[in-house]
Amino acid sequence: MGANVEVATGYLNSFIVFTTGGYHPLMGMLAMMQIIDVLMGISKAFYFKELSSRKMRRGISRKGVQWLIVVVAHIVDMILFEGTNSIMLIVLIAYIANEGLSIVENAGAMDVLVPDELKRRLTQVQERVEIEEDKLEDEEVR
Repeated sequence: MGANVEVATGYLNSFIVFTTGGYHPLMGMLAMMQIIDVLMGISKAFYFKELSSRKMRRGISRKGVQWLIVVVAHIVDMILFEGTNSIMLIVLIAYIANEGLSIVENAGAMDVLVPDELKRRLTQVQERVEIEEDKLEDEEVR
């Protein structure tokens, strides 16, 4: 069993390196935020007695598509920016902020106190991503 796990881990690592240029800590953060968001979604569904496997499948599918967008962003970086991963990092940060806001919204819907400072900071991250996107667009025009 141990050898199979090692082989599977090796394949997974190779896939990550090939499709994204290597592991970046933001990838782990996004994965963690996605897991928390799924758990919060399930908690909210239980809280409101609205558990739906269809909604859960859609949510999980969207998270899978986010990872495909991360791969596309890496490919664009390789073509346009010589592998600097600037687009991919912006995508990762944007998704992390979006997941964080979703978690906060779900918590608020369940009457869980969420500090305003956390809400402000997540919004600030999202705004910062938009500024960075605008800068990249300006560079493309030149």
